[in-house]
Amino acid sequence: MRYLLNLPLVISLICLISLVNDVVLSRVPGGGDAALGAAYAIAFETLLVWLCLSVLVVACGAMGGFPRPQMQGLQGATIALMGFAAIVAIELLPLWIAMEHNAVTRFGVDQAVTARLAAFGLPFVLMLYAAWIINAPSASRATLAPHVGALSMVGLLCIVGAVVSMRELGREAKVEQAQAAANAREADAQADQIRQQFSKLSDSDSFAAWYSYATYNVPDDVRIEALRRIAARPQLEAELGEALASDNGNWSEAALALIVRLPFTPSASLVAPVRTAISAYAGHLVEALRYVTDGDERIDEYMSDVVLKVAIQLAESSNADLSDSIDEVAHAMAQYRTSAATRSFAAHSAETKARIRGILSARRG
Repeated sequence: MRYLLNLPLVISLICLISLVNDVVLSRVPGGGDAALGAAYAIAFETLLVWLCLSVLVVACGAMGGFPRPQMQGLQGATIALMGFAAIVAIELLPLWIAMEHNAVTRFGVDQAVTARLAAFGLPFVLMLYAAWIINAPSASRATLAPHVGALSMVGLLCIVGAVVSMRELGREAKVEQAQAAANAREADAQADQIRQQFSKLSDSDSFAAWYSYATYNVPDDVRIEALRRIAARPQLEAELGEALASDNGNWSEAALALIVRLPFTPSASLVAPVRTAISAYAGHLVEALRYVTDGDERIDEYMSDVVLKVAIQLAESSNADLSDSIDEVAHAMAQYRTSAATRSFAAHSAETKARIRGILSARRG
């Protein structure tokens, strides 16, 4: 019965020979269908080689073909499978390198040669070892020398594979470090360019021009200085009011957020524009229901938090009660019944309105 194992043995040997021919000896396809076909062939041959090897190694373990530990049946098959899994884990990186047609160019001659030695030599040794266990007489299989020789070669080739893997991991680490350094230099260059552009701004430049440097897409020092300079603009509240009333929802919402971020105390003149902007935000939430199925795709929790903070800020600075505006947003968000953000806003809005009542009561008292 064990002689039937010669079938997967022959299949794996044929596939290994074909694999070596396709990867090492054949001319590299130039591209197109030929290259795609070669890649599929290599992948299929590699998979078949190692699949047949797994069958052979597990079967040899079940037969009690290995000297240590001397086990048969399920125990022997399990031990053999664990050993084979360890070999595969060691061989993954060398195998990946060996499959590259341009391995010499990409990884260097030494790395390519040692990777292919491990990737093609180890399965070949395993095939020879399995062929001897399967076909040798029982008395011959008891001889220790062939086992020691075969397992020593397997161990040596595993060490070669481990060395290849460590080299490749080291190379990848160096490449990542070099890329990180290049990215850092590019980021520094972009930051310097932004600083140079920012330094050219003057008070005569538009509010929108200044705002572009107050976002989180610029260096922190530029953003902080931009916010300080915007807060000092003599017509700030008029410019904010114009932005809050804008038909562009993104610009209106940006102006709302800017009120919270700017180091200034808003006056009562901003109460009406803020109400308009909050109402527009609530309207956009309702309108968006036509285009989304999940409320969390549309609801921006940052903006809903901005609404609450603006309401508190105006209560403190101008005795304004924006509870009705908060209710308008809450009503709009309530239509997103499955959204977690809706439930969160309902709780926070109640807390905010209670805080506003407390602020106004203290002022009246």
